Amino acid sequence: METEIGILKKLKGHPNIVTLHYSTQVDNCMYIALGFVSGGDLYTLIESQKKIYQEDRAAAIAWDMSRALNFCQKNGVKLRDIKPHNFIIDSEGKLLLSDFGLSSTSKYAKNAREYFFWHNTRQMMNCTPAYIDPLVDEGMVEKAALWSVGVMLFELVCGRLPFGNVGTAGQFEQYLRNAGDAVYEFTEHEAHRLGQHFKDFCAKIFVADYNLRMSLNELCKSEFVQEHKDYWELVEER
Repeated sequence: METEIGILKKLKGHPNIVTLHYSTQVDNCMYIALGFVSGGDLYTLIESQKKIYQEDRAAAIAWDMSRALNFCQKNGVKLRDIKPHNFIIDSEGKLLLSDFGLSSTSKYAKNAREYFFWHNTRQMMNCTPAYIDPLVDEGMVEKAALWSVGVMLFELVCGRLPFGNVGTAGQFEQYLRNAGDAVYEFTEHEAHRLGQHFKDFCAKIFVADYNLRMSLNELCKSEFVQEHKDYWELVEER
């Protein structure tokens, strides 16, 4: 908890990161007061409405995510659990990063296995494997974050995970074994419905070679995001 409070203090003031107003410890209990955000988290919203987002809304979400993650990395905060559960939405539709419980300002991870803390039952872990870059490496924090963003946006637009369920130990191990050949496919309906810029966007994120994968800055400048600039600028102005 103390690490999370320190990180929130360090990141205070960014429009896409939840605001820490106050923290104190009484006896063995820590109390924190965060800014009120009424829209719920991104994952719950998708699940409760069974909603597939249009590409313009997904582009606005990509813009907000990239700004928050970029700010974290510029301030030396390494995120270990980037997933829709940790993004909340305010009453005006803006996305805010809210959970830093598994974040760090020191060591990141040498590889994907170090992301996880497995109990003897191999049932529990430190983060959500479906959103993790299976090739994650300590020197490529930003590019690993892009993979997580790509998985979330794919889920938003297509209503499913690009690489299927990776929730069990066996599925995770298989996911790691296939890391260099991670393959996603659009259904016939998706291929017909989705724009070419979104398809190109996915192709530049879900690539094993970090040198070929886009950066957070490139995400903001991508044709997919810029194509819907009018929409996300409207959200920004609210």
